[in-house]
Amino acid sequence: MLLAATCPARAGETVPDMGCGVGAAMYCLAGRVPGVHLTDVELEPWVAALARRNGEADVVEGDALCLPPVLRRSFDHVICNSPYFTAGAGRTASRPAREAAMREDGPGGFGKWLDAAARRAGRKGSVTVIARAERLQEMIVSLSPRLGHLVILPITSRAGQEAHRVVVQGIKGRRAPLRLLAPLILHEGAMHDGDRDNHTVAAQQILRDGRAFSLA
Repeated sequence: MLLAATCPARAGETVPDMGCGVGAAMYCLAGRVPGVHLTDVELEPWVAALARRNGEADVVEGDALCLPPVLRRSFDHVICNSPYFTAGAGRTASRPAREAAMREDGPGGFGKWLDAAARRAGRKGSVTVIARAERLQEMIVSLSPRLGHLVILPITSRAGQEAHRVVVQGIKGRRAPLRLLAPLILHEGAMHDGDRDNHTVAAQQILRDGRAFSLA
């Protein structure tokens, strides 16, 4: 939802989701922006089949790091929820498909995802990536040679807590100073105090109402 909300796509524009999974992010974007053209890539055939069943995107089976010829072109915008974890870190997932989706396949794998995403953006096209906050340095290093106007949105559970996720967005062919935005806070209060919805107004607008969250 957060990835879809921060993509600045408009009706008639083209957007690939690099490693779309079952299509959660891309169909959230389609729900907010009717008329957007989605062309997406997913490595696992059975996951790609689920993505097709979930909506009307053109889902191509293939490796996001070595795209099929049909996707080797420029797009208006690119979104990417790349593998979160470094190779060898943390607990291995019980299912191979989830392990591949959550963890890079070797040193430098995360940077390869970012490079693949940046390559697909056309001139003045945006690239929007969500990842763990600890990978922010890698994101800046990998994206800044290809993209300008980098904007960083930290995401934190509650006010006063460290950011646990970041959304980074850049524009192909545009130069402007890096911007660090105020954090998006997801929950009210210092702690969860009962079985109820305690999202902030900003989070509710994204998660419940499907609104955009502009980084411009």
